[in-house]
Amino acid sequence: MAKRRRRNAELKRVAKAFKDVGRETDAFWQPRSYIDMHLVCMRALGWKDVDYETLVTVSGFGTSFAYEPREKAWAGWVAPYGCDQRITGTTGFGFKWDHVDSLDQAWDLITKHVGEGAPVRAPHTEEMVIAGYKEAATPRGRRVLVMCRPFADPPKWWRWAQLEEWFADPQHHWLGHHTRSVRKLATKRSGLNAMAAAVMVALHDPRAKNSMFEGVAWGLEGIKQFAEDVADTKKKKDYFAAGWHGCHAITPQYTGRRCAAVYVRRIAERFPVKSNTYFLKAADEYEAAYGEWLSFRETEAARGSWGNAKRRAAMADAIYRALIHEIAAVDALRDGLLMEGVRVMPTR
Repeated sequence: MAKRRRRNAELKRVAKAFKDVGRETDAFWQPRSYIDMHLVCMRALGWKDVDYETLVTVSGFGTSFAYEPREKAWAGWVAPYGCDQRITGTTGFGFKWDHVDSLDQAWDLITKHVGEGAPVRAPHTEEMVIAGYKEAATPRGRRVLVMCRPFADPPKWWRWAQLEEWFADPQHHWLGHHTRSVRKLATKRSGLNAMAAAVMVALHDPRAKNSMFEGVAWGLEGIKQFAEDVADTKKKKDYFAAGWHGCHAITPQYTGRRCAAVYVRRIAERFPVKSNTYFLKAADEYEAAYGEWLSFRETEAARGSWGNAKRRAAMADAIYRALIHEIAAVDALRDGLLMEGVRVMPTR
């Protein structure tokens, strides 16, 4: 009985964290599932003094960009290199992804960590949190409680057959879980790491070296190529995967600029005037870039935009203006980092 009460209390705690994060990230149309599900786990385990804007920016998602308009439109959803380590350094929340070779192995991992009161992250259409389980005499009777978007939906008990269907995708052979609390980096150090990562993903994203991303344009170059393709009216609407029509391939990427503006402006207060001035300029430029991305979205949303030469030109112009602001933001970050003795690669 005591064990059941404890389990019910843990489920309620995760469910509350799930609802709270959903309300917080509702302002971001299609927020980063990798981050908001991580935030759900953190909040459920007592990490209260951290927000979505911080995690998005520190992770590298806030300022990264990936563009491939057809077969690899999903590239922008893959976590930037060093993402989890930077989050851990900033928050003290230790985290690990475990690869599982069988569904039975996945079940053992889920029951271990959920049984200890820690929700488990798992890849899904976007991503999900596993918050509970029901044991049974045979695998067919087992159940797991999953929470995934939309946040307004109630948790769902998956049957074993649903788990089998989920596990049939090799990309789902990973489960993420909290490991332990670790000592956080000094706020200034974690801030410098985050801003250095922002420069890295804009100019020389390490993901470009991975063969699975062949054909993907990254960072500032990706934004430039996107603008050029939008401006090229010979490339009809069906040239672009549906997600590039102001939807899931692009929206979670440009909304990160809003987060970067909030985070960089906040962290700039920790630094002396000589670097603070550059960091504040970067925040202003990211905010301006976000405004131009919204202009793109507003134009794109009008019916028939992709077949209208004037609207295509207006959409492309908005992306180019966003790019100019993003270049200025990267330049300002680089200059501020150099003032703080942080070596970064040349701008272009």
